[in-house]
Amino acid sequence: MKAFLLAAGLGTRLRPLTDHTPKCLVPIAGKPLLEWWFILMQRHGIWEFLINTHHLPDQVHEFVRANSGRYGLIPTITYEPELIGSAGTLRDNFGFVRDESNFFVLYADNLTDADLTLLLEFHTSRSAMLTMALYRMDHPETRGIAELDPNGKIISFAEKPKEPKSDLANGGIYVLSSKCEPFLHGAFDIGFDVLPKLQASMWGLEMDGYLKDIGTPESLAQASADWIKLQR
Repeated sequence: MKAFLLAAGLGTRLRPLTDHTPKCLVPIAGKPLLEWWFILMQRHGIWEFLINTHHLPDQVHEFVRANSGRYGLIPTITYEPELIGSAGTLRDNFGFVRDESNFFVLYADNLTDADLTLLLEFHTSRSAMLTMALYRMDHPETRGIAELDPNGKIISFAEKPKEPKSDLANGGIYVLSSKCEPFLHGAFDIGFDVLPKLQASMWGLEMDGYLKDIGTPESLAQASADWIKLQR
């Protein structure tokens, strides 16, 4: 199984920490965030991943090359001199997954223990074009919000709506069919540009477990405290 691990963000809300440390290498409970992703991918049989870089790329390249092999992972590293968006990364590197039936897209600025195997099983059982992991959020207006029918089919999706119709939020974890490639043409952002095109064949699975965006000093501190408890 393969995954795109999106890690090119600037981490501006975490400055000054991210002035010298890429967001994906911010330490949490004694390990860089990226290493927790290595552990999760290994746990769920994702052995090959493509990671994109932009801000302080040399640090990310060095860490990936030095540590991914310890988890049996095979990395492909791509540097983006200019940010091309989440959809742009998939589009420009689609050859990485073109021969796969399905693949994951993971956002490296989240901390999670998501059951990726369960999500993949749900996706394949529905023959979906895209399946997203959904989590109930206290502030759904900051995320993409989905409504589901009783079988898990997404019947509506809105990116950061002012008046959310539910509290089921996009967790930034997707399984996609390799047939999605035509929908990436001309797209920049997955949430704003790609998901609206796929709504007729999108499914969502409400997930248990932990997920947190570590994008602010407050959320990073909370994630670190939570993660230490979860590792005991």
